[in-house]
Amino acid sequence: MPKIDALKLSESPVIGDGRVYAGTGFRESLSDCQVVALNLTDGKILWRAPVDSTIKHSLAVWEGDVLAVSQAGTLYCFDQQGRPRWDASLAREDSHRWELSFPVTDGTAVYAGRGAGFGAYKLSNGNVIWRQGGGRDWAPSIYSGPSLG
Repeated sequence: MPKIDALKLSESPVIGDGRVYAGTGFRESLSDCQVVALNLTDGKILWRAPVDSTIKHSLAVWEGDVLAVSQAGTLYCFDQQGRPRWDASLAREDSHRWELSFPVTDGTAVYAGRGAGFGAYKLSNGNVIWRQGGGRDWAPSIYSGPSLG
């Protein structure tokens, strides 16, 4: 069975669409940082998609969309084949802290944020719907993620 070289998981894998999705982290270089899809039944690697830094939180999956937040503050959306659909900045310009939440979606919007603020992004294209600013720039600021009820 093929193995994921230099795999460093910092979060729980997510199951969706008959696949297991996981984010990987920096081990020897930034090229280790990826979103990976595996076949649910045999563990075969289906695809790998590079990201700009470590994925520290679980991903979200919705009807073929795979969502991830990198440690550098980028919200990613990949399609079921691992092709990038869009990416969005989670207020990177407003904070140098590395506290981030995991993404959550309701099928219309994606909710995610960091110490500098939190926001909603259109699932279809990543455009900002709204952003709520965070507090003072002091660590720690975010340890959890959003949930929908």
